[in-house]
Amino acid sequence: MNNSKSFVLSVTVLYALALAVITYLHEPWRDELHAWAIVLASNSFEQLIENTRYEGHPMLWFTLLYAVSKITVSYIGMQVLNWVISVATAYVLLRYAPFTRLQRFLLVFGYFFFYEYGVISRNYQIGILLFFLFFVVYFGRSPNKIYYLAGLAFLLAQSNLFAVALTCSISLLALKLWVEKGISLRQFAVYCTVTFIGIALSVSQMHRAQGEGLRTNGFQFDVFRSCLMTFLKAVFPVPVLSDFSNWNSVLKLGLTQYILLALLIVFVLVRFSDSKWALAILGSYFLLSFAVYYFIYYGFARHHGHFYILLIGCIWITELFKPEKRPVSIFLLTTILTIQALVCVYFSVKDCSAAFSQIEACSNYVKETFTKDDVFYVGYNDYTTEGISLLSGKRIYFPSSNSYNPYVIWGVSRRYDFFDDITCYNMCLAEAKRTGKRKILFIINQEPTKNTEARLGKRIRTFEPSIVGDENFYLYLKE
Repeated sequence: MNNSKSFVLSVTVLYALALAVITYLHEPWRDELHAWAIVLASNSFEQLIENTRYEGHPMLWFTLLYAVSKITVSYIGMQVLNWVISVATAYVLLRYAPFTRLQRFLLVFGYFFFYEYGVISRNYQIGILLFFLFFVVYFGRSPNKIYYLAGLAFLLAQSNLFAVALTCSISLLALKLWVEKGISLRQFAVYCTVTFIGIALSVSQMHRAQGEGLRTNGFQFDVFRSCLMTFLKAVFPVPVLSDFSNWNSVLKLGLTQYILLALLIVFVLVRFSDSKWALAILGSYFLLSFAVYYFIYYGFARHHGHFYILLIGCIWITELFKPEKRPVSIFLLTTILTIQALVCVYFSVKDCSAAFSQIEACSNYVKETFTKDDVFYVGYNDYTTEGISLLSGKRIYFPSSNSYNPYVIWGVSRRYDFFDDITCYNMCLAEAKRTGKRKILFIINQEPTKNTEARLGKRIRTFEPSIVGDENFYLYLKE
């Protein structure tokens, strides 16, 4: 491995510039804007805590966004924050990861490190940075590194649910230090205490969200199989190329997917056969995340990708303890990294040439077209159109929750029968009459039925297609 300063600096700069360009051309989707809307609606940190009570996420990302919101109200501030975190992550990997130059280059320009967690501004990249900083400190020579590791583990647990699982798994490294007399029992106790507090705090914050109970009860083979395939999807996130709205889609390979899964299992067992600690770390995360997928939440690529992140981390461990010399194993890792990089190129190019979401385009149209205060705005459904309220500055009525909330409050009872029940439509008319507005602009995110369309008035604009399949918008004006 060659960690020359010129290589690390040049690739980091290339990564930073490429990420800046793609991020600039990327249209934010609802989940990105949702977090930003929450922090803008929070006048104090106490209110921020209250506003995030139903989010199902810990506070680290919201806290960082809250600080940024004191500098700018533009969502670009959020993107800049995620860009900084992503560039820092790339630098750490390029500088410290014990891989070849080619492998490190492919790694940072892979799908998850560059696009899913880099271009899309969510609460995941901050966890990835903390995760790999943990490895840097662990393999460092500081006599007080166990205390730094405790701090990193605490923060990592504040990132998201799957970062909590990562925290639990890599804490086995702290156990390894104690078992091998690298730290004292008192130091190990300090680490465990700090990490436990971090995990407990995170779980308590996520527990505030009102869930829908267990996803499934008992054993169901189809659910078991689909959960098992999430780990294959994390390593090979190849989309369905025939679909335009194919983000979060995964190519169905029939029997081939089982062959690939078997090969992945063999690769893991062979690769970590000489490193029982790495295998234990990977196995513990597998069990924790599988339980989440099976019983609580199946998730999407952004959630599944944490297995791939941990796989890279475990290979990092084995490379430093016992460098891999087998050509087949090296070739397989390079192949995986290459596939990840190709998927990243595909989505990056597509994001530059097509709309990731139509929220921003629709918002700009509404803002520029309806300049007078004589229109009553209706948004359906609420979680896709809340971003239009944020970016256009318009006060939108959401019949789903019978409210004007600037962001969706998941714990509030909501209805999604706008196209099926005329009662929901009549609610909109009654609310418009109450406000004294004679024009009603319906902003909806799906093609209405013929019966519904007849009630909505004249279609004045259509915004489609988008890579996010349900963020196309259809505007109807009723006078």
